[in-house]
Amino acid sequence: MTLLEIIELIKTTALNQPNVNSAVEGDLYDYMNANSDISYSVVFLTQQSHRETEGFFHYNFYIFYVDRLQSDLETDRALIQSGGIRVLSNIIRTVCDNLDIEVPDVTYVPYTQRFADECCGVYASVEFTVPIEDICAEEY
Repeated sequence: MTLLEIIELIKTTALNQPNVNSAVEGDLYDYMNANSDISYSVVFLTQQSHRETEGFFHYNFYIFYVDRLQSDLETDRALIQSGGIRVLSNIIRTVCDNLDIEVPDVTYVPYTQRFADECCGVYASVEFTVPIEDICAEEY
């Protein structure tokens, strides 16, 4: 599994979640502040340091769930963050099932942030450990 393949798998899996309208990889602040017509909710993927050990690639990401706050900020915030944890959990478990790897321990961090809109959500730091596949065909 290459870096590009795992990014595409995460994005595709995110778009299959209820209420997720966008799945993007890159710079969270640039994207959220430059696009005033965002269709919420957004799953955003930022890369961290990736590493290789004997026989494995360790791909590290922050995965954000972002939604816009409405009028009742306190009630809305808890509702969005609760849903965000479920969405991120579903994404991580589905990706691991597709890769046939163990689901890693995950910590979810709630946040409130002003971008172009007043937003909140949760993010998770996750490491996907996948076996290194042979590039050469079996018969050469």
